[in-house]
Amino acid sequence: MAKAVNLLSGRTSEKKAVRERIRGHFECILVDEYQDTSPLQDRLIELLKKKDNLFIVGDVQQSIYGFRSADPEMFMRRTREKGPLTKHIRLDDNYRSRKDILGFINGFFQEFADVLLFRPLTAKKAFLPAKTPAVQWLCVPRDKSEPIDTDGARVIEARSIAGAIREVIKEGFRYGDIAVLFRSSKKSYLYEQELINASIPFSAARGGGFYSKPEILDLINFLRLIEDPAKDIALAAVLRSPLVGLSDDGLYWMARFAKGEDSGTPLAFALDRPRKIKGLSAPDLEKLEKFGAFLDDLRKQKERLGLSEMIERIINETVYDAKVLVREEGNQRLANSLKLIHIAHTLEDKNIVGIRDFVRYAERLAENEIEEEEARIADDAENTVTLSTIHAAKGLEFPVVIVADLGRGMKSSQRNVMLCLPGFGLGLKHVCPWGKDPLKDTSYSEIETILKEKEEKEEAQLLYVAMTRAKERLILSGSLPVNEGPSWMDRIARAISWESGSALAECNFNNIPIKVLNVARGPVESPAEPQIKEAPAIFSDKQAFIDLKKRLKPVVKAYEPSEDRTVTDLLIAAKPAAPVIIIEKDLEAPEDGMPRNEYGTLYHRVMEYTMTLARRKVISLSDIPLSVIRPLSQAQQKELKESVVKFWRGPWGKLAWGAKKRYSELPFIFRTPRGILKGQIDLILQTQSGDWLILDYKTNQITASQKKVVAREYETQIRIYAFIFMKLYGEAPIKGVLYFTAIDDVVEFQYSSKGLDSYEPELNTLFSKAIPIC
Repeated sequence: MAKAVNLLSGRTSEKKAVRERIRGHFECILVDEYQDTSPLQDRLIELLKKKDNLFIVGDVQQSIYGFRSADPEMFMRRTREKGPLTKHIRLDDNYRSRKDILGFINGFFQEFADVLLFRPLTAKKAFLPAKTPAVQWLCVPRDKSEPIDTDGARVIEARSIAGAIREVIKEGFRYGDIAVLFRSSKKSYLYEQELINASIPFSAARGGGFYSKPEILDLINFLRLIEDPAKDIALAAVLRSPLVGLSDDGLYWMARFAKGEDSGTPLAFALDRPRKIKGLSAPDLEKLEKFGAFLDDLRKQKERLGLSEMIERIINETVYDAKVLVREEGNQRLANSLKLIHIAHTLEDKNIVGIRDFVRYAERLAENEIEEEEARIADDAENTVTLSTIHAAKGLEFPVVIVADLGRGMKSSQRNVMLCLPGFGLGLKHVCPWGKDPLKDTSYSEIETILKEKEEKEEAQLLYVAMTRAKERLILSGSLPVNEGPSWMDRIARAISWESGSALAECNFNNIPIKVLNVARGPVESPAEPQIKEAPAIFSDKQAFIDLKKRLKPVVKAYEPSEDRTVTDLLIAAKPAAPVIIIEKDLEAPEDGMPRNEYGTLYHRVMEYTMTLARRKVISLSDIPLSVIRPLSQAQQKELKESVVKFWRGPWGKLAWGAKKRYSELPFIFRTPRGILKGQIDLILQTQSGDWLILDYKTNQITASQKKVVAREYETQIRIYAFIFMKLYGEAPIKGVLYFTAIDDVVEFQYSSKGLDSYEPELNTLFSKAIPIC
């Protein structure tokens, strides 16, 4: 789009000719949802339109895409335009919602009139008289008498929502009439679980987490194997997935064959020799032989096949589409798999075609939790409750809308160390070594204030969009926390004069009755099974039959939420304050090179490669493969080569040469009470004396005087590695070493078995902090 704007901009005769020729193609330009346009899009429209052929439609109260660079000021500027050819048509009549729903919305958002430029809507649609209030309130109190955490309150809320849905169904509504809307889908699994327990059918139109879905991970792992079959975790994941369907026993015998004598042997060693694996069943042998041949074929053709064609072939040859369809949420899984093909095809058009590039692209989006929506599989004929993010539901309407998780704290964005805004210039935030609070210059503070106001405004607009999806019933649901910052639940409670612990069955807001729904402390029972005429007794002992029924009755377990996390997530949780600024050039790419973090990735790959040459005890510049470091600038290539050679010629390289055992880039998966922790350790060594140590490379551009300050930032990381290595392999490292490539120097941390054993509670605390509660 920027290229199109550049092409059409300018006052030269050539530019004007191009502009007029393109404009001539459009008799009229209609742009819907104009409040969600970006300045760049607005500029393009300005270049394409004539004086009298632009028609725009928008509602500034529904601008909710600020994270996609949408700027409602573009729409407001258009509405302020005047002239003989300009006409404004206001659409204040509403033909969707009941009068009481609109009355509540108008009254509640009136207090935001200055911030939102709010204009009330007028109800125009006629409805039959309602037997129950159209606006309802479901509040889970969290006061001192009931000390429950945020997720515990969400579980109670989810059970209460299940009960409310049961009541709505009794009134004559269908499941397909009901939508449960969330600001974020990160905690929607808690609500899904309670709907499953209550046997309420639902379909989830989630707004994010696409790259973490099992079906996407299966296909990404297969691509990893095409690039490098020696990746054990990827191979094991693919073998156990529906792509291959190898049994647990089969994977065990395969691993035993490959790693029995040398645990460092790749699992792929067994894949090349399936008939030599003892204990393997006939079905598992057939699966391994078929998969091995298919993988070899794809690897031979990887330079010829396009990325999207490769994924399509994987799905077709393994019959993956049929396999995922028979699983829970099969339609959604298949739609996601097909969407991955579409994404790959789009990236091919942008010349991002390599398997390694695509895998790296998907990993980054998954790690950074980029909100890529799952594929839409909407089916109006399907009678299920819709679970959706508010963003995904924009433009839709439902007879019954439940706006859930309103007790979630207001969104608070992490600010960069540098902010920029037209009219305010550049603002910087510095971390003071002797204090916790960062120092902000005047421009930074002014820009931050404006951004906060914009975020608060968009939060209000998001709630407005959610409420206005409702046609006949609006249920506002959430927990009311004490002293945990502002939330929409808190604001609504104050607006309707609700007090925690109140026993009222109904309250009032601007003469609009609001029904107070019951809070369900225990699981909502499934509906009674249809009564079937009893057959002649099979059990001679009636009590034995009753006892058997009790044993077979499913037990509803207390739900323990868990999420997978990386070590990076834990480091962020361990540092709530702003990050330390080491040196400015660490933060951005040099003019002729790659960003420092990508330089670090290539450094790790080169070190992993040279580790395989360590037996030679001599590493020279010529040993470093040019194909790996080609993306770097000449200066960066020189720096990397010299750094690697310097390491191997120094004391730590010599220690690696003489090590009894060494493991380079060792991946791990470690189970904690709150979920799975994943990561990768740069280098594990066992010295000749039998001691274990961990070495982690750091490519920060620092000076010797900054070494200790920077090392403190990574102390938690290397201690986690030491603890996990001890738990997984039964050996306690005596030392953790941070090797700084820029200064060819280290910082060491000493450990003991007792000290590492006592670290587990702290790790669990960090993991809990890394799981967002709002």
